[in-house]
Amino acid sequence: MASVFADVPRFPFSLDRLIAEAKRRARQRRLAATVLVLAMVVAGAALALRVSDRVAALAGHVQCRDGQIGAKAVLLPGATQAVGRVIRYRDLSSSACTLSGYPTVSISAAGLSEIAAHGRAGMLGGLSSRRTSLPLVLLHDKNALASSTVEFVPAATADSLCPGKKHPLVFSSISVTVPDGQNSLTLPVSTTAVCSQFPALATPIVPGGTGRKPTRRQRS
Repeated sequence: MASVFADVPRFPFSLDRLIAEAKRRARQRRLAATVLVLAMVVAGAALALRVSDRVAALAGHVQCRDGQIGAKAVLLPGATQAVGRVIRYRDLSSSACTLSGYPTVSISAAGLSEIAAHGRAGMLGGLSSRRTSLPLVLLHDKNALASSTVEFVPAATADSLCPGKKHPLVFSSISVTVPDGQNSLTLPVSTTAVCSQFPALATPIVPGGTGRKPTRRQRS
């Protein structure tokens, strides 16, 4: 039997080294896999915490309070028969909250006061369909935006739309109250509203900063 194995060629290197190297690499792979799993667990926990905060706010309908919200009016590119502003809302607090529905937008100038009518869609913003339900918008941090629009009839179309209106109403600010709010925010603007027969139009609050809720096709 010994003569049989005597004819088998021997390896020019030690198998012990190969076995030790294989074991070392296996330990490295197990360590890397453990680190990767731990990293995934930590990332998953952080994501779950953030999602749970959003879900809790939505499920509990934690409505934004007056002092919790800041707003800014930004000029919108005008259409032929409308000019207006997009009103952007931010949560200034550290607590997530929701906004849903129509803001109350009032205009006052020269002793006159007007409250914008509510409309689901206008020329410059609003919902993509009049059958779309009013969205519940979650403001989960200071970077999240909600928005609505307010539209007016511009002076350029006063003669055709409102022949009886000779002098346009010029104002320098609008007052905005969030849904179910008690205190209004005064936002500086410089806009000309004419024609009381066609009052200002306020659209509902939607996600994002454009004042317009996109269709599913646009979102995709």
